[in-house]
Amino acid sequence: MQKLPVAFLTIAVVTSSLAARAERPRAALDESPQAETALIPYMPLFAGPARIYYQQGAQPGLDKRISRSVLMTFHGGTILTANKTMAIFWGASWNTLSFAADVLTGIDSFFSGFGNSNYAGNSTEYTGTNGQVTRSSTYLGHVVDTSAVPSSQLSVSTALAEACKITNNNPDPNALYLIYTSNFPGSVSFCAWHSWGNCSNGAPLQVAYMPNLTGIAGCNISDTWTTHSEGLSALANATAHELSETITDPRNGGWYDSNNGENGDKCGYSFSAPVTLSNGAVFKLQMLWSNAAFNNGTGLPNLSGQNGCVQGQ
Repeated sequence: MQKLPVAFLTIAVVTSSLAARAERPRAALDESPQAETALIPYMPLFAGPARIYYQQGAQPGLDKRISRSVLMTFHGGTILTANKTMAIFWGASWNTLSFAADVLTGIDSFFSGFGNSNYAGNSTEYTGTNGQVTRSSTYLGHVVDTSAVPSSQLSVSTALAEACKITNNNPDPNALYLIYTSNFPGSVSFCAWHSWGNCSNGAPLQVAYMPNLTGIAGCNISDTWTTHSEGLSALANATAHELSETITDPRNGGWYDSNNGENGDKCGYSFSAPVTLSNGAVFKLQMLWSNAAFNNGTGLPNLSGQNGCVQGQ
């Protein structure tokens, strides 16, 4: 991914069929310019840069830069051998059924089925100083934080502070905390991002910022393969992108190419077939980059025509 400088716990509910297409409105009442003030006690000791998942066509020349940099290389750090995930839904609107629609149950279903899936297996060729990526992924459930959400885009420090608040400064170092805000910030060119840092007590963690993607044309994946809402389809795809990149590059010492392209970036917006996860849930998810598939001549093309993408359906 390109670099640029509480509530209650609900255990994941596995569902074989998700709610029909029902679009939820954009949030407005949830927002407050002062929302970050409440996070001051949880501001992180360190915050890494955001690794950006751009909207389609939002970064001119990206395809040309990727085309000059094919294989990802290892950068001397760790990967997540067996990851954990927690979804943090920020904003009171998520407690309103008409707003949440199929998103909460759909994201629960995605995470519940990601572990031991063929899609998770796409990343198992990659290793770090601490071992090799496996298909193991444990969902810690979701939290709804009904406090006001910032009206502007989250900074990495704010995202980390929110996760540190939810975990009471005791995050799991092998987990990715994904923050799904009820709003989408204006005038940005991304769909999501991931990063890393340390809580104020030094505890390490990984975070991802997942704004409300309903109605955002550049993030719409035109899903005709499932009956999910547009918002859920876009969020599930962005979630797969951020989670896969965090697994293979959690703290900037993992795998990416000479242009900082991670395994999600290099196959962004490239699809070949619906993905069935280990719990039977079906999603339209982008392919992921495989050095092995490129070297063996078995991969599918990305938007630059490089045959290194795998679907793992």
